[in-house]
Amino acid sequence: MRARLDVLDGVRCRVTWSDDAIDGRGDCVWRTSVHEALVRILHNHDRVTAIVCLDAALHSAQENGVGIIRDDLGWIFARAPLRVQSWRDEVDGRAAAGGETEFRLKALAAGIPFVPQPFVSGVGHLDGQIGPSTFVEIDGKDWHDDPIAFEVDRERDLLVASQNGRTLRFSYALLRKQWGLCVRAMVTALEYDYLREPSAAFPLFHERMLRARHRLG
Repeated sequence: MRARLDVLDGVRCRVTWSDDAIDGRGDCVWRTSVHEALVRILHNHDRVTAIVCLDAALHSAQENGVGIIRDDLGWIFARAPLRVQSWRDEVDGRAAAGGETEFRLKALAAGIPFVPQPFVSGVGHLDGQIGPSTFVEIDGKDWHDDPIAFEVDRERDLLVASQNGRTLRFSYALLRKQWGLCVRAMVTALEYDYLREPSAAFPLFHERMLRARHRLG
């Protein structure tokens, strides 16, 4: 605990200590709790990393996994630095993957609205919705490179298109290396979307379609 560690093999790391763990007051003396780990992340990491981890912990608990509930955020942020307190308002918990949270934060920063995990009738939940009929999917290789998953994705895209919607697909590589291109694509899609459906705040997808079908007979 009191000995300075050397950097080994070029690996960069930071060791932190919890008095609760040392004194045996924590959940376990050889590991820290999820709550304490999130406090450490807020102390040591950047905004996006911290919010991604908080989102993941909230979502995990919603799926009956190990995580936190929204009421736990008060305990966690009470032990975090003053400089990170504003991040609490950006924690959502609906994203099913870290890349979705990262995309949401970057989209909102670019002035693009983003609703996580919208439900489309006959399709299910998509990663996000940015306009009245424009949706986004953020594809990671772990799932989407599988041949069966590839076919499922294309079928879902066609089902959205059959309801007069559009799905924009972004890879993690595009998200992190070509964000300007991602923004231009979304802005163009939204301009076309709102020409068809002027709205100050986009309504739910299935409600929009019901009104459109009624007008068209």
